[in-house]
Amino acid sequence: MAASRTFDFFELDRRLLRLESPRFREALLEVRGLEDAGAAWGRLLGRGLLPASWAEPGRRMFRVPRIPTRGRNTGFHEQPHPRSTQAVAWVAANAEVMLAVEALAWEVAEALVPWGQSLPRRVVWHVLPRRKLKQAELRKQVEVRTEGKLCHAMAMLEAHTRKAVPYTPGAPPSTFASLARLAWGAARHVFSRDVSIYDHWARAVAAGALVPRGPYHAQYRRVGEEYIRLPFLLLEALVGRPYAELPDPCSPLMAIWDAGCMLGWMSDDALVLHLPPPPLDASEAQVARIPKYRVETARAVPRDAALEFFRPFLAGPVDPGASVFHCDDGSVVHFHASETEGLVFVELQCQFSVQWRDVSTGHLLDFVRFCERSGSQLKRRRNGHLIPASGAALFSDFKSSPAFRMAMHQAQHPRDLPLPE
Repeated sequence: MAASRTFDFFELDRRLLRLESPRFREALLEVRGLEDAGAAWGRLLGRGLLPASWAEPGRRMFRVPRIPTRGRNTGFHEQPHPRSTQAVAWVAANAEVMLAVEALAWEVAEALVPWGQSLPRRVVWHVLPRRKLKQAELRKQVEVRTEGKLCHAMAMLEAHTRKAVPYTPGAPPSTFASLARLAWGAARHVFSRDVSIYDHWARAVAAGALVPRGPYHAQYRRVGEEYIRLPFLLLEALVGRPYAELPDPCSPLMAIWDAGCMLGWMSDDALVLHLPPPPLDASEAQVARIPKYRVETARAVPRDAALEFFRPFLAGPVDPGASVFHCDDGSVVHFHASETEGLVFVELQCQFSVQWRDVSTGHLLDFVRFCERSGSQLKRRRNGHLIPASGAALFSDFKSSPAFRMAMHQAQHPRDLPLPE
């Protein structure tokens, strides 16, 4: 069966795992005051904000992280509802999208039946946290796609479809090759792999190619003490059939990305789908809830001189007798009195401001200049201690800090990096 949908892959790449739901705020208001996610789930079911069929036990589960205990790694378990009340509200706001994505995922599963896939018995949803790109959970999906550990039929499909149409010298680069030149996050890595499968399938259908016999091998996998290559062996009834006559699993796979979600994997037991995290609200979008970063002068400076320098950056009228001043960007300046009359220590509590694809460092640069002009020794906090630092070292330090990297992630910066566990 020929592909029935067309996609702008670069537009999809720009908005991977993003959903906008006008019903989210309404659902949040419904669960306001509830701390138990199970109670919130029951309330939304009772008020019709969740489909009534979702009350059936076992048919649809949610994958949530276990609470870590000493000596044990954090894993996952399944339960009938998401972990937090906010996640419950987010699911209720996107129930229609999730139902549509489930239908697409079943299309993928049914189209993979000729390739040896058994239909899963149930659906499992995973609501990603906001720091989704740091998750090894998503990065492992590439291994799932290529080695067939949890989705053998899809890996077999990719291996055989890639060999169905020979590469033509001088042909323009594939969409996969173009996407590969962009910065790779965990989700983008999986997306590029799925685009590659789609490209190979579309080329095989357009060329009237037949399914080759193979066998083709997965990557090396460890079995006991040795590494072996496991072959992908097709059912005899599938060999030699035109791709154009087979059900298309690739179009619904890309349509799941188009809907803002992601197919994790499928096995005989479960079909796992990822739902993107809830968005930042209007107040968080400007100054997000990010851990603050502290620097301070090690040498006392005149209070009047410090106030005069910071006055243009402070929000509202300045009380000369105050010890805490709020800047216009959310940063906070602290004045600590010294034993010497008329002198103070100055400390800046910097608040990184999140903007679209950009992160503002607030008045940190102004503070560094102030320290340099006043002859004060600049220090930074490391493991609870103050150590000397130059301005360049300070900026290098905060750019590697979890606070700044969280801001980079929340701003959806192109150079967003995986966050530490």
